[in-house]
Amino acid sequence: MEFRFLKENDHEVLIRLTETFRHQQISHDKASEILNNNKILVAVALEGEEVAGYTLAYLLPRLDNGRDMMMIYHLFVQDRFQRQGIATRLMEMLLEYSKEYEIHYTCLITQQDNERAIALYKKLGGTIHPTNNTVFYWYGSGKPQI
Repeated sequence: MEFRFLKENDHEVLIRLTETFRHQQISHDKASEILNNNKILVAVALEGEEVAGYTLAYLLPRLDNGRDMMMIYHLFVQDRFQRQGIATRLMEMLLEYSKEYEIHYTCLITQQDNERAIALYKKLGGTIHPTNNTVFYWYGSGKPQI
């Protein structure tokens, strides 16, 4: 299994990813728009040419003087590839990126009944929001004012 962030020339991988997980087709131009945006991160797990799983995250500017924050928007693994540590590795890639680039904090929202995801986020050191148990944080250079 190969794990990596998509780069600006990975159009075909992003197109396959979108077909596999979103059941939609995107154009080469749309793929370029995403891949050339340095505020969008897509990490993939590839088994040969097949996309076994992926994460999608956005780097968001803050209104104050703090560094960007990261919002993890998608984390998906195909059913037949689950329980192989793929989601863990994809999340670790984003969290390592956050640390390397001193992201202010990283967050995501999950469903309250998604017990496997919640267990993963806790295992990876995610802190549950004090008033919303579907929001997880990983603090980098700053802790949000809640």
